[in-house]
Amino acid sequence: MSKTPKKSDGRSRAKSEKPIVPSQTDFDFVLGLIDAARTRAVAAVNTTLMELYWRIGEYISQKTAEEGWGQGTVEALAEKIQRRYPGMIGYSARNLWRMTQFFETYRNQPILSPLVTELSWTHNLLIMSRCKRDEEREFY
Repeated sequence: MSKTPKKSDGRSRAKSEKPIVPSQTDFDFVLGLIDAARTRAVAAVNTTLMELYWRIGEYISQKTAEEGWGQGTVEALAEKIQRRYPGMIGYSARNLWRMTQFFETYRNQPILSPLVTELSWTHNLLIMSRCKRDEEREFY
């Protein structure tokens, strides 16, 4: 019985050939792919977080208007969130009111409301605190 020769997969090299040394550009290309993916991931997380803050603000705004929610109720909600998610930050009563302000500031501005999710929470807070008129917010 004769043996059939193994097929070459193109990876083996003769001992006399030098191995191919990748260039820095080769590595930089892969690092660039990683950086681009990380940037997209951060942007997606930020957009999701802004949408969450919008929906929380919308809910609190509706409950305030319909059922008279006030400071005590929002503080109780903040405490409930803290008990459910210990160690999670960003859901204090003060920040819940800011989420409500965020929603109420942009809800009637169809041009701005989708764009504000592109900004970070900190940038949105700065714009809301420094710009009192709609025209000023549109500038940013």
